[in-house]
Amino acid sequence: MNKEYFFALLRENHIDGLLVPDLPLEESASLQAECKTHEVTYISLVAPTSESRLKTIIEQAEGFVYCVSSLGVTGVRNEFNSSAYPFIRTVKNLSAVPVAVGFGISSREQVVKMNEICDGVVVGSALVKKIEELKDRLISTEMRDRAVQEFEDYAETFGGLYSLK
Repeated sequence: MNKEYFFALLRENHIDGLLVPDLPLEESASLQAECKTHEVTYISLVAPTSESRLKTIIEQAEGFVYCVSSLGVTGVRNEFNSSAYPFIRTVKNLSAVPVAVGFGISSREQVVKMNEICDGVVVGSALVKKIEELKDRLISTEMRDRAVQEFEDYAETFGGLYSLK
């Protein structure tokens, strides 16, 4: 897929931000430039392992900084390492743009606790897991409306409404 087509798809689908999790800052300049050209916000991501580059990443951040709450792969977690909270506070103190925390957020209690130290919380894996659970019903014409409502009710437990429409 060429880049013009890619950015046209983003516009067509009303996507105004792009986050690429496995693209290091040192290799992101050309994509950041393309994002600027196409008026798409390039979202910077910081993780606990970003310590030596943290300030540099945050200084060039636009839109918001996506702060990874913990090491490892994304997915539901029951609790976070105690070092996550000081790390998030450091990112928040350094950042001129909002800071959203993600990776492993899977309960309303976690959302509430994270919201005390950041500007937003990203709930991903828990919602994807729920969509997977509802997949057959979401595909079914007869059951779709009820499945969408069940998803929205579930998503609302995190404190915000997410839509599948």
